[in-house]
Amino acid sequence: MNKRILHIAAFCLIATTGMAAPVQAETGIQAAAPDESPSVNITVPAFQRAEGKLGETIVMGTIHISVANTTTPVMLEMRGADRTQFELSQTEIAPGTSETDITVSYKPTGVKAHKGNIIIESTDVPEASQSISLMGIAYDPANPPTVTLTPNALEPFSCEEKKESKQTFKVSSAQMAESVSITMAQKQVFQLSTSSVYKNLSQDITLTFAPKSVGEYKDTIIVSSYGMETQRIPVSGTATSATVAEEKEGDKFELSTENPLALLNEHFDSVVKNKPLSLTGWTNSAIEGKRAWWGYTFPDYDENPDESVAKVTPFDSKVEYGEETPCEMLLVTPALDYANAQSKMLTMRVRGDYLQDNQTDKFTIYYIEKQGENIVKSEMKGFNLPDTKDESGEWNEYHVNLANLDLADVFFIGFGFNSMRGAANSATYYIDDVSFGRTDLAVITPAAQQIAFEAIVGKENVTEEIAVTTQNTQNEVKLTVGGPNASKFKLSTKTLPKEGGTFQISFKSDTEGVHEAYIKLASRGAADQYIALSVNNKPATGISDLQKGEAETPATVFDLNGKKVLTADSGNIESLKTQLRPGIYIVRTGRNVQKLTVR
Repeated sequence: MNKRILHIAAFCLIATTGMAAPVQAETGIQAAAPDESPSVNITVPAFQRAEGKLGETIVMGTIHISVANTTTPVMLEMRGADRTQFELSQTEIAPGTSETDITVSYKPTGVKAHKGNIIIESTDVPEASQSISLMGIAYDPANPPTVTLTPNALEPFSCEEKKESKQTFKVSSAQMAESVSITMAQKQVFQLSTSSVYKNLSQDITLTFAPKSVGEYKDTIIVSSYGMETQRIPVSGTATSATVAEEKEGDKFELSTENPLALLNEHFDSVVKNKPLSLTGWTNSAIEGKRAWWGYTFPDYDENPDESVAKVTPFDSKVEYGEETPCEMLLVTPALDYANAQSKMLTMRVRGDYLQDNQTDKFTIYYIEKQGENIVKSEMKGFNLPDTKDESGEWNEYHVNLANLDLADVFFIGFGFNSMRGAANSATYYIDDVSFGRTDLAVITPAAQQIAFEAIVGKENVTEEIAVTTQNTQNEVKLTVGGPNASKFKLSTKTLPKEGGTFQISFKSDTEGVHEAYIKLASRGAADQYIALSVNNKPATGISDLQKGEAETPATVFDLNGKKVLTADSGNIESLKTQLRPGIYIVRTGRNVQKLTVR
């Protein structure tokens, strides 16, 4: 073969086999240059939620970033509402070729479950960009999370097999970073109404005992959350065999006018808790259905611990949902002697629990008399009886003067309740301190039944002192604010001594218009008193009247001709009035100019 044939053969071998066989220089073929395109490779660990305490640093892991031939930096940035709770050891990787480890740390400054995102971006290799989610949680060791259960121990449950029994308790938490988990250890016959309570709030939880067969049962409520010591509350229940038909509770509805009482003063101290009420002279009847009024004693965690009362409720866990039946319970006083009573004053205390807005349950107070053999009952009007959710748990005391009314010489007072008996309804009412004919009643008398004034938008306005006098009171007088705009009013005190006293009302609102509320004055044994509040909140226009309590210094006073008549150390309205003659003045305190009327 000649040299030309050898050259051709070598070219054909390379073309057909693809082998990089050695080639003589005279062929003109050279090896390719190495790849110099930019690259970014990111290795991310599986980040777990960081758990720690305020003031400490927790290393969450390391991100490895490999870059080659880049011309712009690779940028790392923390984002999200909690981004300041996380830290990166490096936020930029210089252009070029390098191997870099980025340390990710959690440095909590607030009690919370935190979330953040790491954004890694490369303009040279945009497809390599990533978003990495982070989570952390922390508590304050100086103020550790706490959970309180009220009551802290539940009474043993008891019900028939295939029925239900319920108890309600309150879970309250504070300084929590996340919600409180509440669960049963066995999750069999005991069932909780929820498995979680939102952090730093109080919530009522119902525990239901629902055994399928006869026996003794035990379980444990487990309460836990990050940073707190897990609590375990044991519960137990007994399931009995199904019983025969229920007997009708209470008394036959028959009233006798013999031996009427000129004085009644009943405190229900001898009743038996959750048993049909039975008191000498009283008539306790199931008018419809089989349940009557019960006796009840409040538990030690109630604001009235160990106090005995009369109780009525339609709640019955043994009645399946959808199988509720009508019920009417009526509790009637002994015969009362209107003709010979030294006083015609009727008193009672009423409280409602588990009330709902627009409830169908109805509590009624009746005037009852006998006309021959007939019993006639009439609803007594004028009572603002509790029947809304906001009124739950509050005692209300009523004093009704029956003097000068055309009543029978002998009469009765009845306490009635109508509802549907079953597990769907739970409204519960209590009565206590029922009396008639007493001459030693406590009395609260406020100086005013209604207070109305004008105020300036955004400015605090304070009333004159309001006097409250009392008679025969044995307990302090409690003052509370209620009504649609209650949050705009504040009281100078929440209690007054049993002898009475004075208080002031302050008002401040940034909203123009009429604001209404009321003050309730209450003392055990006295009728509740109410003071209606109405404030017309107006924007400041021109020179406004000087408001009581202002005390900027110094104060300069001018008459209406502009002549300075006084320089005072204080702009307090009461102090200025003692130094000025009757008339209208202009008062300058600091940058404020206001009008002062002295009468």
